[in-house]
Amino acid sequence: MRTKIFLNLIFFGIILFACKQRDQQTTDNPVPIVDTVPAKPEKIEFKVLVDKLRLRDKPSLKGQVIDILAEGTLLEYLHDSTDYEETITLRNTPYTKPWYKVDYPRLDTVGWVFGGAISKVNTNTTSGGVALKPGRLVHKLENADIVNLSQILEMELPRNNYLFNGFYEYRQNEQGGRILDGSFRIATEYVNDDNNEDVKMSLEGRYEAGKKDGAFVYKFEFPSATYTTTLYYEKDSDKCLWGSVIGTGTDVPVSYREENPENCTLNYLNLKAGIFQWK
Repeated sequence: MRTKIFLNLIFFGIILFACKQRDQQTTDNPVPIVDTVPAKPEKIEFKVLVDKLRLRDKPSLKGQVIDILAEGTLLEYLHDSTDYEETITLRNTPYTKPWYKVDYPRLDTVGWVFGGAISKVNTNTTSGGVALKPGRLVHKLENADIVNLSQILEMELPRNNYLFNGFYEYRQNEQGGRILDGSFRIATEYVNDDNNEDVKMSLEGRYEAGKKDGAFVYKFEFPSATYTTTLYYEKDSDKCLWGSVIGTGTDVPVSYREENPENCTLNYLNLKAGIFQWK
């Protein structure tokens, strides 16, 4: 009997020692705490479907207008929208949609736009059969040389003495090259021209997967007159569908339009409209 009791005491002693060793190991080697980083939200872009869309500081028609957006402008969705919908008529059609908070790269600011005036952009875009990486990037321009800009934008830019500020949007292909994709705007301050007049020039438009998309608008502003030349391209083809020239502030207003112009350039249309050409 004594032997049995002695063996039981030894057995319980071994168990107690093992438990203490386990507790000590747990204390010496605590379970590591792993930080969890929330996943970055998917980048979603919207394309403006109407011309002169108001970007507002609040999700309401009573919100202050931050800027007026042209049709085709690209905006980045900030993953915030109203939990209510509003009915607004656009182009004679009523739409019932929420408001969306967006980032506008041109102004580097945020605002609200009505959901019926925008659509989600498909990011699975290709250029010449080459896949483009998702997410547009913005390249800001400061005193950019006109020769380089003419090559980048594949557009006729007048006057070698111009230095431009502005931006253009692009995507990268798998090789890291830049493909124009999105809006661009370039502008120069007043420059003294050949007739000793002050004039400033701007050009804006948009590309989709490297191809011209919609209206490319040149504007020349003199102290007493403004001339606007528009070239309109068919999406995905670079085909010029029409061009126009409008002049205001002059003794005789200028108004010229040509469908499928023989030469889709600034100087060709200006010549047809009977106004100045740029060197």
